[in-house]
Amino acid sequence: MGYKSLADFVTDAIREKCEQLGIFLPQPELPILEHFNLNDTGVRILDRSLATKSTSGKIIDVNFKPEGIWCTHCQADNCRHIDFALTVPAIEEVVEKKRKQGWKIGIANA
Repeated sequence: MGYKSLADFVTDAIREKCEQLGIFLPQPELPILEHFNLNDTGVRILDRSLATKSTSGKIIDVNFKPEGIWCTHCQADNCRHIDFALTVPAIEEVVEKKRKQGWKIGIANA
């Protein structure tokens, strides 16, 4: 019946029975923005709203500089990527450290 092996048949039978019983749990929805990587010079954020057919999203760089914070994607110092970055606890720690050093990044830019 179109199966290449007994394993294919069993897999399909189990899947069908699970669907009938309603035991498949819905997959959790992934967040649109996700903290991807962090260092002293900035943060990388995965933006799933910018997904294409071949990618699951786009990595956005948000840079920390003495004069402020900058999103390379939006070419701005105030955008949703920066707003998101400033809410992640690990990033807040780096921002606070930089602010103590006199850098002009933080809430004023959000």
